[in-house]
Amino acid sequence: MTHENINELKPVNGMANASTANNSFIGAATPLLSKVRSKTNGALEEVLDTMVNKRSSSTKKLWDYTAIRSFVCAINLVMNERGLRPPRFRELRKVPFKRRPASFSTVKVPGVPNPSLLTPEQELLSSDRKMIDLHWLYAQGKRDRVKDRTYRDLFDQPEFDFELAAEFLANDWTSEARVNSIFKLTDVEQWQLASLVSNSIQKQWQKIDDQALNVDRILRNHALIRPQLAADVKDFKYLWVANEIAGGTSQSLVARVLGWQKGEPPLSASTISAKLKKMKRWTVAR
Repeated sequence: MTHENINELKPVNGMANASTANNSFIGAATPLLSKVRSKTNGALEEVLDTMVNKRSSSTKKLWDYTAIRSFVCAINLVMNERGLRPPRFRELRKVPFKRRPASFSTVKVPGVPNPSLLTPEQELLSSDRKMIDLHWLYAQGKRDRVKDRTYRDLFDQPEFDFELAAEFLANDWTSEARVNSIFKLTDVEQWQLASLVSNSIQKQWQKIDDQALNVDRILRNHALIRPQLAADVKDFKYLWVANEIAGGTSQSLVARVLGWQKGEPPLSASTISAKLKKMKRWTVAR
């Protein structure tokens, strides 16, 4: 992607105010959709990576989310339309975890929302991440009826209803309730999502992320002794993660998850089998 193409999509003066003025996801994305849809997949991923990680030259802090929000919403919407890499495996800002103080009541009062520990900007980011997940599920063909009369047809419509989805996300339900009770998402669906995951999947992700650091160290140590292995380190790490997610039981799921991480179509069963044997040989400390 050329520097000129990046400049076409980077934030300009006033964009933060425009994005903040329209808090709806689709309202933020719409002004840029035609321009974003004209870009290649590689261009979209590069711009998203640049914006999510861009820091101010003066303060060294990440750009305010409101300054890049229109672009983030538009790019993720188009990536969903194209089936390009699930939200979990994209560059997305993370919402900081903040533990509720002991003074906060743990009793849920009907009709009274729990107080938020997030800033307004962080609340916006949190909502956008969930909207990206919902739209991804719809774009992937999910048409299940939702177990709530008001939102029953959230997925079962000719076009995705962003307004109804925003209304749904405004409810003070826990992620656990949304995932397990209302949407009844499968594990395979949850592995693809950035925010709408159960506590169980979240804990599995934490374990995989922690162990992946050690796998990466083992691979790099092997590569110091055998330089020809260096080119395979990143691919083997992806493959290790995919195998962990699949539980070592489904090579077709390994192929899908590997493709999700790399943004590529799944490999054949025979290719995956050969790669797994090689990967397992080098992910053992010696």
